[in-house]
Amino acid sequence: MAYTTLHAPETAHGTFFNLKSAISSIFDTFGKVRQFEALSALSDAELEERGLKRSDIARTIFLDNGLS
Repeated sequence: MAYTTLHAPETAHGTFFNLKSAISSIFDTFGKVRQFEALSALSDAELEERGLKRSDIARTIFLDNGLS
């Protein structure tokens, strides 16, 4: 009778990669939050100089993957 393994156990390398990926994601999120706070602190005129509207800040940072 033959047996099939559907999920191979993670190696130490795979576990480290997953941890590294999770930490990287956390730091990326904190960076986006800081960017959001910095842009939110600007006046409407300063935002306009950057080609942004206040209502576009969150979409620009969190959905469009940052400023160009």
